[in-house]
Amino acid sequence: MLNKLQKCHRMENLTILISLYILNTLILSNISNFQLKYFFNCYFNDLLAPLLLLAYINLLLSIIGKKVYSLKHMVLIIILCSFVWEYLIIFFKQSSVPDPLDVFFYLIGTLIYWIITKKLINISGDKVDSQKKIEELYVESNQTNNLELLIQFRGSLCHLCNDFRIVSFN
Repeated sequence: MLNKLQKCHRMENLTILISLYILNTLILSNISNFQLKYFFNCYFNDLLAPLLLLAYINLLLSIIGKKVYSLKHMVLIIILCSFVWEYLIIFFKQSSVPDPLDVFFYLIGTLIYWIITKKLINISGDKVDSQKKIEELYVESNQTNNLELLIQFRGSLCHLCNDFRIVSFN
């Protein structure tokens, strides 16, 4: 159940990031303020790129039960991509120009993604701990036939369902 919830969050993250990219392309890059327009035209997509890429990588890796949540692995992925996007692309697209600030914004985007996923892991970890506590209560209530523990188990289960926004439990 937790795994399905995490995959759902990853899909929501991808949808939000794609929406931000479209918003930037259609609206934000046309702002009249010069400094903001320059940032949104030149660097906002560079800030979004690692978030979108890492969310997509984690979505694909979730198929085989793996995830990339280590900052050093994320930075390594983004540095390799930065090298390709900024320096190797020159050999394939003559009009491209390498920009070290792009790499800086890729790294800032990576840091933002790491902070977001770290908070989600902590939230998910709390849910897993709650789920383990509920399982322990269930086993203990069955072993002792204690009505009070069974009521506690039922209340904890309802609390967990509300946390996951589950409507019905089959």
